[in-house]
Amino acid sequence: MNRSMYVRGTMVEDGQARELVIADGVVAGAAPVPSREPDAAGWVLPGLADVHNHLLADEAGWPRVVTAGRFLSPPGGYFPGLAREVAWAGLARAAVEEAARSGGWTKIIGDFLGGAGEFVPNWPADVLAEAVAQVHAAGGRVAVHAVGPP
Repeated sequence: MNRSMYVRGTMVEDGQARELVIADGVVAGAAPVPSREPDAAGWVLPGLADVHNHLLADEAGWPRVVTAGRFLSPPGGYFPGLAREVAWAGLARAAVEEAARSGGWTKIIGDFLGGAGEFVPNWPADVLAEAVAQVHAAGGRVAVHAVGPP
């Protein structure tokens, strides 16, 4: 089913007025539609992922919530019992599985407290990059929860 919306809005990143056609949740065009009034007007934000929320009942006027699968962390890399723990070698496979189980999103815990109380990376960069690449190849998206500096 193709659901489209014509929006006239001010882009939050540059303050410029734009006219957009949104089809099935994706920007499909960026030009005025002749002889048609916009369905909505206001501010236009870039795509945002709220990676921490408290789910609400499906009520009119509330945003649609798309959830990620279980958080992914290495053993000992997050609060006990809250994440699906996977070894480095299994991260890419697990990330694709979680994206398939959810709304197409995977959430990976990028860092956690080390023994000295500082945040340390949970994954080598190449392991994380491969997991992201495989989720993207499967049509999914990845959110990485990170607290420490890059």
